[in-house]
Amino acid sequence: MNQYHLLYKSPTEQLLVLFYKCTHWFLYRNGQDIGKKRVMSILYRRGDMTQRKLLDRTGIRSASLSTLLSKIEANGYIRRERCPEDARNVNIMLTDAGKAEGARIVQEQIQFAQRLFSALDEHEKIQLVRLLGKLFASWKAENKLEGRENEGYE
Repeated sequence: MNQYHLLYKSPTEQLLVLFYKCTHWFLYRNGQDIGKKRVMSILYRRGDMTQRKLLDRTGIRSASLSTLLSKIEANGYIRRERCPEDARNVNIMLTDAGKAEGARIVQEQIQFAQRLFSALDEHEKIQLVRLLGKLFASWKAENKLEGRENEGYE
């Protein structure tokens, strides 16, 4: 058992404290460029897509995503082009340098995940996937009811 059962009586309170600590640790260990890494990973794994589709996948606010994409583009990792079928849409494509950076980021994420979950055996990892999936589905449904359907699902 952990020390939180002494301070926080209910399992819900204990989960909240532990979830906060895990989230803080995850963000701290994942570094400053978490938005860039997330976008680059999605583009590397999923391929070219419109800015709108990327917006839906990440849940990042439109202005924030545009700023982030400008920084990534300035580094030479992406190209943006108007969609020929619909000029309101912009296609986002990884450059060769972007593909190399995307591969590096994905490999880094895999190694990070291996360290992050190394304390769990395979059965525990499967249980955690099931439980977190159940929580996420519940939160996603709640967001949909509140009219905030697309808030970072990948």
